[in-house]
Amino acid sequence: MTNTIDGALRQAEQRRCKALLDNDMEAMAGLLDDRLHYVHASGAIDDKASLLVPMREGRVRYLAVTWDEQATIQLGPDAGIVHGRFSARVRSAGVEHSVTLLHMGVWARDAQGWKLVGYQTTLPN
Repeated sequence: MTNTIDGALRQAEQRRCKALLDNDMEAMAGLLDDRLHYVHASGAIDDKASLLVPMREGRVRYLAVTWDEQATIQLGPDAGIVHGRFSARVRSAGVEHSVTLLHMGVWARDAQGWKLVGYQTTLPN
């Protein structure tokens, strides 16, 4: 993979995590593709609009995100995957908890920049 695409994908993922931690819905919406298909470790599925609702309403708040592993796969000049393992501290429905997850995010570049098109998390063995 070229360093340019690898770096761009990692930066896009960093911007997504910053938007989560800052609870910045405008930044988050700008990073999500309108075709987003987001599968949670619980099996729940969101699109772009439904993913933002709990954060916008304050029901979910990300307090910390730490990357344990992260890698990228280039799919073409304007598409790639960021995958790895991360830990997060989250407040959900007023209860704080920590979780470690494996994830895979599919990113595509359009005229506005890199957008998250697909995302899935799962619990590690």
